Amino acid sequence: MTSNDALPTVFLEAWASLVPIISSNIGPILHIIDDRKNGYLVKPDSPKELAEGIYNLIQNNKLRNELSINGLYKVRNFTWNKQTKKTKEIIMDVLNEK
Repeated sequence: MTSNDALPTVFLEAWASLVPIISSNIGPILHIIDDRKNGYLVKPDSPKELAEGIYNLIQNNKLRNELSINGLYKVRNFTWNKQTKKTKEIIMDVLNEK
């Protein structure tokens, strides 16, 4: 993943598979992941903080399960039907502004 990846597919795949996410808090990620709610954010380029985050999730079953369940709820917002509807609403709003 890079800082210009607006919505990494791997997040959606992990959430759908009940796998907790650990990510650097870069770019649009801050708008996708709620830290310690549906993912775990660490400073970019910080191997120590990443290792600590992984260790915390290994040791903390409650947090790991909470991130997994909340991620599953979040991924349900990214179905084709919902995204198509949102896109249509945006297009209609733009067209109605003219």
